[in-house]
Amino acid sequence: MLFRKTPRRHEYTTVPTEYGHVMLDESRGQYWHLNDSALTVTRSLRDGGSRDDAADALVASYGIERGVARRDVDAACETLQKVGLL
Repeated sequence: MLFRKTPRRHEYTTVPTEYGHVMLDESRGQYWHLNDSALTVTRSLRDGGSRDDAADALVASYGIERGVARRDVDAACETLQKVGLL
């Protein structure tokens, strides 16, 4: 009988701090500092939203232009994927 190792699902804890937010992955023992906008993007995407949804959340929260928000989301996604948060 063959056994497949199933990928471990990462559960993240987010804690507000004086300087933004810290997101902790207890299963890997890693943490990241996120500013408010990065947290907005991360939550939107991890809750099943699209990049456009995340951009809309930035527009609603910060009143920035949609094009700027979308570029910020794309840049954030690249970084978040590199560190394993997405």
